[in-house]
Amino acid sequence: MKINKKYIKRVIWLAPLIIYLILLYNWNFTGSRWGKVVDAATGKPIEGAVVCMRWFRPQFFGICGGHEAAIYETLTNKNGEYYIPNQLCDNFVWLGVFEGYDHEIVLVYKDGYCAYKVDEYGEVIIFGAEVLGEIYRSKGNLVKLQPFHGSHAEHRNWIVVSYRIYDWPKQLIEKELEAEIKRAKNERY
Repeated sequence: MKINKKYIKRVIWLAPLIIYLILLYNWNFTGSRWGKVVDAATGKPIEGAVVCMRWFRPQFFGICGGHEAAIYETLTNKNGEYYIPNQLCDNFVWLGVFEGYDHEIVLVYKDGYCAYKVDEYGEVIIFGAEVLGEIYRSKGNLVKLQPFHGSHAEHRNWIVVSYRIYDWPKQLIEKELEAEIKRAKNERY
């Protein structure tokens, strides 16, 4: 049996490159999320609330901020419950080791209610409302939406800017914001 030297040279040259690329691009998952959205005043479930999740990963040894790793939108069912399946993170990291996603941001919104956001530090922020003892849990989370009273233009801008919905494909949140955008155009300052 004759050995092809060109073939062996290619394999020797390509093997380390393939191993490096496999190590460079590792696969990680977010884990599933679920919870319930209710009216803070009545405790009744809210059907059709939009729940948006964004996961971020560190960049260049974690010193250059984060980049979006995964995103998912869903609506609550008639019992106010939502479920977000396990998402595959985009984990390409140049000269770094990726050990999962860096942080996640959550936005829950229903027209007629104050937007509910969980920031990158895990703190709950509700537009125009004081938050007392709200804790975010990735599994079994309970979101209490406050009825909305205030400027629709400010509320819409807070949602768009604080959640950065202008830089990703958003369908459910845009549709839910349509009524508020119309009311914001009719407001007088």
